[in-house]
This record gives sequence, structure tokens and C-alpha cells, in this order.
Amino acid sequence: EGVLDPDPQGRDTRARRDDEERRVFFVALTRAERRVVMLAKVPKQTKSTNYPLELLADLGPEVVEHDEADVAGEPDPDEIRSFEIESGTASDRAAVLASARRAARRDAAAALDAAERTETPDRALADRLRAASDRLAMIGAVERTGAVPGWARAAGLQDEAARLVDRLRRPDHADGPAFPGLTGPLTLSYTQIHQYQRCPRCYYLHYVQGMPGEASPVAAIGTAVHRALQVYAQSWAEADSEGRGLPGWDDLEGEARRWFFREWPRDLELDEHQLERVLAMARIFYEQLHPRDAEIREIERSFQFPFPVDGVVHTIKGKIDRIDAGPGGGVRVIDYKTGHPAKKLVEPEKTDLQMGIYAMALKSIGIEPGPGATCEYWLLASGERGAIPVADLNLAKISEKMGEVIRGMAAGAWDQGRECSGDCEFLDEPED
Repeated sequence: EGVLDPDPQGRDTRARRDDEERRVFFVALTRAERRVVMLAKVPKQTKSTNYPLELLADLGPEVVEHDEADVAGEPDPDEIRSFEIESGTASDRAAVLASARRAARRDAAAALDAAERTETPDRALADRLRAASDRLAMIGAVERTGAVPGWARAAGLQDEAARLVDRLRRPDHADGPAFPGLTGPLTLSYTQIHQYQRCPRCYYLHYVQGMPGEASPVAAIGTAVHRALQVYAQSWAEADSEGRGLPGWDDLEGEARRWFFREWPRDLELDEHQLERVLAMARIFYEQLHPRDAEIREIERSFQFPFPVDGVVHTIKGKIDRIDAGPGGGVRVIDYKTGHPAKKLVEPEKTDLQMGIYAMALKSIGIEPGPGATCEYWLLASGERGAIPVADLNLAKISEKMGEVIRGMAAGAWDQGRECSGDCEFLDEPED
């Protein structure tokens, strides 16, 4: 896939890193509402990299340059008042509209950023961009007329437009929360619910604000292993059903290598030790976890089911890595884990959230658990299986925990997790 080469375009590591920094910088610029103000020092050596100078050369008249002497004196009060009005701080109404527009523009920027990083056209990203455009049009209509536009219902924006109209009519709307709650019905996955449990503010940052996650070796390894096992299991199931020879280790090793090179972050130097990790996990799967007489029923099975909370019917969605026929007549619901074999995975509890969601999902995809049905974590780093009978899962307690998460999202409870030190640290609530 070109990863082993320094770069398809012939760039060295430093040039590739600089290009990635430029890309992130320009994405950040799209968050600005009206203008971007940058303070920069002109380098003494003209050969050194300097983004402001590049902007002046590339954008020309769109960038207004001021020397230090031009701005070192006392500011003009009229200029200050003009800036306050333009930026929306002098009017509660303007602040509400500006906030709504920023949210729509963030969605558009996130969709464009994701599109830039994909290799093929993605209809879902086009839909996200169109939805952001519709939101901006709705905001403009509400600003001009003070009413919900007639086309809002067909665009799925009726409720959002009504809330915006209500906020503009309320005299105290400026006293609302800095990070408002979500309005249902919501569509959530296990990963999203778990992220909220770990750190509500990180959930808000990544899933509400749409901040893209940073590519990392850990994520690349997890994706590569899952994809390799998916392809191998599909080949196994097809060969088994047709009575052909079953795929062996060479087949799995080839898939593991192929997916490692495909998923490895292109802005990082290739790490042969990480390739060895991927191959080691594939070997453990082949020799210790995957039964030679496996009867595979489902691979990467998508699901979604309704989940009512306080009169609102939400949707829980996801994918199950694999479902096998079990020895006792029931099914084995399997989830691959590439990380550290923690005790909670080796010995799943009765309130295990992921396994509980998977157990709830079986009915929605037309599968009866059957006698002796189990949910299992296959720990690819150690070769252990963490299994719990489906009948032992406390689905009532798990549903209660899921309901608490949804209520927290609706209430705008975006506190930082106690042990979180991630991207959300800069999203502090403004002081009174």
C-alpha cells in the first residue's frame, strides 16, 4: 500500500509531519466565526518554516498584515465596540444565533475533514455536509422571520428550529448552560455509552462537537487484527459450507500482514515490532482460540433495537464480531479484544455493559440464545476466553445504567471524568 516507502510523493519524514500540521491548522481555521487573529514572529532565517508567511503568499489580500508598531498603542474605544457587536458579545440574541451557526459549521468542517482522510467517496459524509447546510439555512430563516420555516419538518429540523425560536424569545437565554444537553431520540452504540461513562466531556468533544480522533498505532493495530480475523472467518465459513478445504495459518498470516500495512498511520514511520504484535495475536487466535470444528453463524453482524427511556424511544446500534453455534445447542457471542487482558474481561461481571447490549441485540436479529448460550471475550494478547452465560447477565441493571447515561446526555451533564486527562481538558466551563 506504499507505507514501506518514505512517501508516495517523495517527501521525507519532516516534510510529511509539516504537511500534517498544516492540514490540522487549516481545519482549525474553519472554526473561526468571522476572523482569525494571529500573532507571529518573522524568522531571521528565511529558509525556516513559517506558516504566517505562507499564508501571506498563498492568500494574498485575504490576509491583512499589521506591524507591531501599528497595534502597540492604546486601542480606539470605537474599534472595541465595533468588534464586540460583530462578534456577538453585545447582544444575547446575536450570541444565540452565533452559537447555533458555529455548531453547524463545526459539523460541516468535521465532515470535510473526514472526507479528506477517506480513500473513496462516502455517502454518509455527503449526508452530514448536506445536513449542516440545511441547518445553516434554517438558522438564517429563523433569524429573518422569528418562526420555524415551513420546510423544516421535511428536512428533519422541526424540533431544532422550534428550540431555536424558543431560545430567541426567552429573555434569560444567555444564562443557559455553556454545553447544552441533547434532545432525543438518540442513536447510541456501546462505544458511545462507554465513552460517556468514562468521561462525559470527552464524549461531548468527539461525538457532539465532532472533533476527529487522532490516528494512533493502537487503533491501527486493533483495526488490522479485526479486519484480518473477519476475512479469515468469512473464508472459513464459506469453505465449511461448501465442503472445501479450510483456510490455514498461511492464509491468516497473509491477511494480518495485508491489513497491518493498510491500516498503519501514513504519517508515522513503520514499526516492525507492531507488525510482530499483530502476527502474534493472529497466531494466538489460530492456535488457541479458534476451534477446528467451529460452526460460524454470523460475522460482523449489525444490529439495532429500540430502547425507551422516560417516554422517548432511543436506538441502540452496533456490530457483533462473531456468533458461533455452541456445544450445548445455544450460541456463542464473541468479541475480539486486542488490548491488555484486564480482569474484567477475563471474568466478565453480571452487569457487563457490552455483553449485556449484545445479549439484548440477539432478539432484534432473530437469534434465540438457546440452552447454554454464552457471551465471550476472546483475548488475543493472552489466548484467554472471558465467558459468561447469557442467562447470568443482569439485563435489568444494565438497562438502568444505560438509562442513566441517556438522562445525563439530555440534562447536559458534561463533567470531566475523574481519571481523564485527555483532549477534553481545554473544554472548561466559563466562570461566572
